[in-house]
Amino acid sequence: MLALTLVGAVASRASAQYPDPDRRIIQISSRLYNGFGFGHGLPHQGLLGDTGIRTEILWGKPGDEHFRFGPQLDIRSACHFSILVTCIGNQTLEASAGPALLIPFRRGYPLVIAPTVGYAFRRDAYGGDGFLLSNTLSWGYRPYNYFHRYGYGIMAFVSHRLHLNDISQWELTFGIEFDMELAVWTPILMVRMAFQNDDPDEVEDPEAEDVGGASTGTGAGTSGTPTDSATPATSATPAANPPAP
Repeated sequence: MLALTLVGAVASRASAQYPDPDRRIIQISSRLYNGFGFGHGLPHQGLLGDTGIRTEILWGKPGDEHFRFGPQLDIRSACHFSILVTCIGNQTLEASAGPALLIPFRRGYPLVIAPTVGYAFRRDAYGGDGFLLSNTLSWGYRPYNYFHRYGYGIMAFVSHRLHLNDISQWELTFGIEFDMELAVWTPILMVRMAFQNDDPDEVEDPEAEDVGGASTGTGAGTSGTPTDSATPATSATPAANPPAP
């Protein structure tokens, strides 16, 4: 997950020129997700939680009205209970990858379909180790970002996971995908601003700048010409007409 976090962080800061509307370009999106659901045919009975991260690199024309296509990587852990992208009692560690298709639905609110295949390390209560086939459908706020290679997204999802070592075992989960940039870097910036000495909302005092200028000998003006106060009071030039003896 750390590697994906760094990838999303770098991508979010990569500037891009306003794109050519006919040129297909790449945009990256990374989202932390948290959900719950149930399993069928598993020794574990009852609700289960899942948490993880999904990262996509989609290729297509810029804009919310275009289809986009590319690979998705999904790293996930299932547990007895999950809250705030934290699993309590982790039972699995899974990784899967596959194609993702972004389908324009409403402007700024697309659908994303992603079938992936991977491998899961599971405790016996969750079916044991084995390969998996996952199908995920996501929908929510994910507008195209015209100014960066990183696209923000907050989406709801439903995911079905089939255990390929025993196809009678499967899981169905529902949850929320929250953008990694907003979840990770925004709180860091908030903490940084809280410890700054200067108040970013404080209005600068123009008189304070004038006092600073005077202390350097340039006076209140900005031209750098000394003021009259810098001229000596007496002149060293002798008088033109000295008194008669």
